[in-house]
Amino acid sequence: MILDVCCKNYNNQGQCSSCADGYYLGRGGKCLAKENGCVYSNGVCSYCQPPFTFNATSKTCYIAGCRETNAQGCCKCVAPFTLTGDKTCALNNCLRPSSSGCLQCSPQYHIKAGACVADDINCLSYAPEGLCQLCAEGYVVSSSGSCIPYSNSCLSYCSSDPTKCLQCSP
Repeated sequence: MILDVCCKNYNNQGQCSSCADGYYLGRGGKCLAKENGCVYSNGVCSYCQPPFTFNATSKTCYIAGCRETNAQGCCKCVAPFTLTGDKTCALNNCLRPSSSGCLQCSPQYHIKAGACVADDINCLSYAPEGLCQLCAEGYVVSSSGSCIPYSNSCLSYCSSDPTKCLQCSP
């Protein structure tokens, strides 16, 4: 008889009847590693403990936006998600989250790389990639997509880099 190192107890027929911590008794009497969050019934994950969500199709547990889990929940989120105190992942200042990032931000925030970032008070409109494309009077769009003050002594700016003055006033 081959002993299963993950088996805690055997019955009279030599089959595993209970498994060591962190394992569950699967089909065929084999001890299998438990998936974080799963509650097993007849060797199958049948539902999840909070904060995990159950996927009925794959019979697995997951936390949206999570890269690494432990038995209590998420320990590392994928960008742009951030880890919360209740071991889940969230998109800060997001009104409509999705698995890939935020679809709609709270007022005074805009989407940049899937996350919600605070609006620049001098930016009047943002491009889809989250960079400012139009600044308030007295400001120009920098090469990094933010609004910077322009000099009153500059008469014209370089079109490829609006932070560079082409012609100064006399």
